Amino acid sequence: MYRVVDAGMLRAAAASGGTQSWPTVAERSQDAAPANWRNWLRQEWRPDLAEAVEVASADLAAAVEGALSGRITSPQRVRRTVEAVRNYRLRSAGRATPFGMFAGIAPMRLERHTQVVWGGRHRAAAAPDPRWLAEIEAVLLRQPASLARTSVAVNDLVVERNGWIELPGGGGAAALGSDRWQCRRIRLTDPVRRVLEAASPPITVAVLLGQLGAQFRTVPGGVLARLVTDLIDQGVLLTDLETPMHVTDVLAHLRAHPATAAANEKVEGELEELASMMADYPSAATPSARRALRERAAIRMGALGPPARPLAVDVHLDAAVSLPPSVRAEAAIAAEALVRLSARPHGRPEWRAWHRAFLERYSSGALVPVIEAVDSAIGVGYPAGYRGAARPAPPPLGERDHLLLRWAQSAVLEGRELTLADRDIEQLAAAAGAARGPVAPHTELRFAVAAATPQAVDRGAFLLLLAGVSRAAGTTLGRFLSLLDPAARQSAVDALSGLPPMTEGAVIAQLSCPPLAPRVRHLGRSVEVFPPLPVGEHPAAGGGFRLRDLAVTATADQLWLVDLSTGRTVEPLMLNAIEHRLSVHPMARFLCELPTALAARPLPFQWGAAEQLSVLPRVRYRRTVLAPARWMMAAGELPERHVSFADWSAGFAALRRARRIPRWVHLGPDDTLIRLDLDEPAHRAVLRTHLDRHNAAVLHEAPDADAFGWIGGRVHEIVLPLASTAPPQPSPPHLRAGSQQSALRPVHLPGTSPWLCAQLRAHPDQHTAILMRLPKLWECWPGGPPAAWFLRYCHPGPHLRLRIPLPEPDDFGPAARRLALWAEQLREAGLLASLSLASYAPETGRYGQGAALAAAEHAFAADSAAALVQLASCASAHGPDRTALAAASLLNLAAAFTGSPTTARAWMLKQPARPPAPAPTARVRGEALRLADASTGATGLAGLPSGAELADSWKQRATAIAAYRRALPADGPNPDLVLSSLMHLHHARMIGLDPDSERTVRHLARAAALSHTVRARARDGH
Repeated sequence: MYRVVDAGMLRAAAASGGTQSWPTVAERSQDAAPANWRNWLRQEWRPDLAEAVEVASADLAAAVEGALSGRITSPQRVRRTVEAVRNYRLRSAGRATPFGMFAGIAPMRLERHTQVVWGGRHRAAAAPDPRWLAEIEAVLLRQPASLARTSVAVNDLVVERNGWIELPGGGGAAALGSDRWQCRRIRLTDPVRRVLEAASPPITVAVLLGQLGAQFRTVPGGVLARLVTDLIDQGVLLTDLETPMHVTDVLAHLRAHPATAAANEKVEGELEELASMMADYPSAATPSARRALRERAAIRMGALGPPARPLAVDVHLDAAVSLPPSVRAEAAIAAEALVRLSARPHGRPEWRAWHRAFLERYSSGALVPVIEAVDSAIGVGYPAGYRGAARPAPPPLGERDHLLLRWAQSAVLEGRELTLADRDIEQLAAAAGAARGPVAPHTELRFAVAAATPQAVDRGAFLLLLAGVSRAAGTTLGRFLSLLDPAARQSAVDALSGLPPMTEGAVIAQLSCPPLAPRVRHLGRSVEVFPPLPVGEHPAAGGGFRLRDLAVTATADQLWLVDLSTGRTVEPLMLNAIEHRLSVHPMARFLCELPTALAARPLPFQWGAAEQLSVLPRVRYRRTVLAPARWMMAAGELPERHVSFADWSAGFAALRRARRIPRWVHLGPDDTLIRLDLDEPAHRAVLRTHLDRHNAAVLHEAPDADAFGWIGGRVHEIVLPLASTAPPQPSPPHLRAGSQQSALRPVHLPGTSPWLCAQLRAHPDQHTAILMRLPKLWECWPGGPPAAWFLRYCHPGPHLRLRIPLPEPDDFGPAARRLALWAEQLREAGLLASLSLASYAPETGRYGQGAALAAAEHAFAADSAAALVQLASCASAHGPDRTALAAASLLNLAAAFTGSPTTARAWMLKQPARPPAPAPTARVRGEALRLADASTGATGLAGLPSGAELADSWKQRATAIAAYRRALPADGPNPDLVLSSLMHLHHARMIGLDPDSERTVRHLARAAALSHTVRARARDGH
C-alpha cells in the first residue's frame, strides 16, 4: 500500500545523555537557603546549556546570571529560576522536536546497513524574528517613495456583500501580534470599489494612485494614499513586499525589493549588514562567537526602528545516520495497518456531511467557485469544526468502541500490552462500518527506533515507537529543507516533487499561506517544491495558481478542486506542520483537506470511547508500538497541596503501584512533552507542580534509559515520507476538454417562480403509501396531472420531495392550497408528519442548462410516472419483486438513453462489477433476468399486474429520455455520468437512497445484460 520516499530526516537532541544530579526544590519552605540551588546552577550552567537557554529565553538567561552573581537574592526568585532551568534540562534530554539549540535535524539516508556517525560541530542558522520582519515591512510602507514602488493586489479572500466588503480572518498590519479570529467589514464606497477594480490584477501603488487621482480630481492625493494604506493595513490589499511563505530567505527578499532601494540609505545599509551577519552565523564555531553575532544583530535591528527581538535559530546536526531496508519496510507496514485501523474509512463525518450538503445545494458535476462554496450565506459554508463553523457532533458509540473497551480492560487487568494480529485489525475494520474507500496518496510517519546497537537494528532486533502521523508527506520535513546542504536539499526536493496525486492527472500545488499568528511565520516557511498557490498573499510572479480560479466539483463519492483556467484538478499541500484547526486560515485548511477528505488515511491509533479510561495499555503490531501505554490522573487522587513532599510521594507511590506506572514516562502533550524518571524526587516534583497548576496530568510510557543504544542514547525521531502504491483515482468524469460548464445554479423560490416544491416528512415505511395517493391530488388539478416528479430522501430526516410545474408564478397560491388540502388527508390517514414548501435549485452541473434542463425535467416526470406504475404492480397480489423490477427498469431506461437494447447491454457491461453483500437470492435473480428480457416489449410484461400500463409508461419514458439525450450539447455533461445519474434517480424513486440496495439493483441489471449477451453469442455460434 505504501512505499518509502527517499527524503527521510533525523530529528534529535543536540546533546547526548543528561545530568545525573538535580536540585532539591521539592519542599516549599520559604526560609530554605538557596546556596545549594546556586551550586547546582553553577554546575549545570555550561556554555552549551547557557547558549541554548539564552536563545530560547533571554530573560531566563539574565535571571540565571543574576542568581549566580548574587544580584538576585530572593529565595522565591532563585527557586523559580532553578525550576525553569531544570525544566529546560529535562527538555534537552527528553524531546527530539527541533527547538533553538536544544534539538536539530540531519538528513537520514536509506542504505543497506545501519550507520551512525556523530560529530561535535553542529551548524546553527539564524534569522530575524518574523514579528520584527513584519514591523520592518510596515516601516517601509509608511515611506511614500517605498510605497509607490510596491505592487498591490486584492486579497482573493475578500467577499462583497450588501454594500460592504468582508475579509474573514482579518490580516495585514492590523493583525500584527494577534492570532484572534476576526472578520473585517469595510463599507464599499465608490473609491474603495475603484481600488478593488484597479488592483484585481497586481498593480504598483504609483500607477494605482495615478488612476485614482484621474478619477477623483477633487480629492487630495494624501487622502487617496491614506485610503490605499488603510486597505493594506486591513489586509484587503496585499503587497509584494510581504515575503511569500514559499520563500525562506526573508532578508534577501526585502533587500531585492524596489521599495527597499527607494527607502533611505540607512535602511538598505542596515539590512545589508544584518544579512551579512546571518550569513556568518552558521560558520561561527563557538557559543561565544554566536553570542557576539546575536548582540551585533540586535544593535542593527534596533537601529532600523522597531525594537529588536530574539533571533529564530535552527540547528543542522553534525550527524550521518542511515537505516536498513528492514526498518523502512516495517514503517510502510505500520502505515498500512493504521489505514486499516482507521475509524474513518471514508473520511471524517464532518466532511461526509459537507459532501452531502454540497451535492444537495449544487448537484453532482457543478463547478462552484471555492469562495462561494465556503460562504455560509450563499453556499455551504465550511465543514463543522472549522473556525467560523458549527462544532462537530460527538461520534456515536459503535461496535468498534465496544471492541476496544473490552480489549483495553482485559489488557490492563492482566498487566499486558494489546498485541494486534491481522485478524484483530480486520475485526476492527469491519466494526468501523462501511468498506474502506480510496487511500490517501502520501503520508509521513515520525518514529523512534529502539535497539541496543546498530548491529541489532540490522538483525531486526528493534521496535519502532510511533510518535506521530502527518497529514501529508512533507508536512514535518518542509520547514527544514532550507537548512540542508544544497545537494541534500535538492535530493529531498526531487523526491518530494515525485509524490503521487490522489487523482489521475492532478497537479500538486504548494499552498502558501501565512499563519494567523505572525510570531510563528518562520515555522511555516519552506522552499518551493511545487507550483505555489497563494492564499492571503500577493499572487506569485508567474506560474502558480490563483484562489479565484479554483472551483469545487463533486460526484456521489468524491470531491475535487478544479483550476477553471486549465480544467485540471489541483491538490494543494502545505509543507509545514502549523496546526490547521486554530493556527491557519480556514480556507487554507479547506483547500488542503478537500482532495482527500473522503479517503482513508493513516491516523494515529484511535481508542474512541476508551480514550476516557484512566489507564490504557500499549498497542503493538508486529515490530511497531502504535500507541504507548497511558495513564490519566487527577490532583484529587493524590494527597492535598499542603502536605509535605514526602507524604505526597508516598501517596503517589501507592497510586503508581496500583496502576503499574513505570519508571520512565512522558508528561504533557506532544509539543511540550518532557521525560521524567519517577524514581527521581526532582522529577516527581515536576509532576506535582503540573498537577497543582492543571489539576490533572496525562502520562505516557517512555523508553528506558538504554533503549536508544544504537544511536548513542540520544532521544530522536525518524521522519519518513511514504507514497501510496495504489493507482490514482479517476479524474472527474464530467470534466472534458473544452467543457464550459457554468457554476451558476438558478434557485426557484416559493411563490416567485413557476415551480411548487414540497417536502413531505414521513416515516420511510409510509413513503410508498403516500405516493400511491398522488393520483388523488391530480384529480383536482386544473388541466389534468402536471409533469411532476418525486424523490425519496433521508437527509435531514426521511421525507419525500415533490416538484410540480405551474403555468405561471401567480398560480402558486391556489396550487399550494390544493397541495395542503391533500396533505391534510394524508395526516388524517396517519401517513404524514408535516408539509413544508421549499426552494428548487436545478442540478445544472449534472443535467445541463437551458433546453437540456427542460428536457431533463420532462424525463424526470416520465420516470416518476413509470415508477408509480411499477410500485403499484409490485404492491398487487402476485406482483413482481421490487428489486427485480427496478433492475429490469434500469435496462429499459438505458436502452432509451443509448439508442437500443444492444447498446444498453454493452454500456452496462462496461461498468465496474461490484457484487453486493449480501448477494440477491436465486429467486430474485431469476425474476430479474426474466423481467429484463421482457423489458423491451409489451408482450413480456403483459402477465404482470398492471402490465399494459407498465409497458405504456416505459414507452412514454423512453420517448422523454431519448429527447433528453438529443438535447444534451456536445460540451455539456458527460453522457455516461448522466445515464448513471438517471439510474440513481430511478432507484431513489423506487426504493430510496440506499447504497447497498442500489448496488444490488445495478448488479442484477448488469447480470441480466451479461446473461442476454452470452446467450446471444451462443445462438450466433460465437
